[in-house]
Amino acid sequence: MSEKQHTIKKEFRISGVGLHTGEKTTVTLKPAPADSGIRFLRTDLEPKVEISITLDNILEDPKAPRCTTIRHNGTAVHTVEHLMSALCGSGVDNVLIELDGPELPGLDGSSIEYLKGIRNAGLQEQSADRQYIRVWEPICVERNGATLAIVPADEMSVSYSLHYPNNKYLNSQFFSSPITEGIF
Repeated sequence: MSEKQHTIKKEFRISGVGLHTGEKTTVTLKPAPADSGIRFLRTDLEPKVEISITLDNILEDPKAPRCTTIRHNGTAVHTVEHLMSALCGSGVDNVLIELDGPELPGLDGSSIEYLKGIRNAGLQEQSADRQYIRVWEPICVERNGATLAIVPADEMSVSYSLHYPNNKYLNSQFFSSPITEGIF
């Protein structure tokens, strides 16, 4: 039996300051129809600009090397990774994210406040089947001393290591765990 897609049951908003821009912004998450995906809407622009989460919309921004930026037709949204992590960990497939500035609030630097908002809003099962990307062979990307590897598996799991050889204040770190909603 296949799993069904989910959206949030009710909208919620979070305000804060962007980590890279320093601008105060408010993000509002709203339920979205099945098969619509995760979409950002810049409401501070006229006309408003919608940016979908697709590979083509990922921007490598040398001015912000430690954040994930998406863009469409020259309009960007910075630091989407914490919210995207919370959406994925919560099982949200479809949501409209309205934002009144160029960057999501950084909050405490984690996903926890976004996760709390999603949990408080609740999830709504939708009639469409969830879609998956299947990895058939290992994929490895290396850039600027960082490596990302994806390997075929029956369940989602993450292993992460961090090592800055010239940083006496930050020790080497390692984390490995299956990723389920309960663990997330």
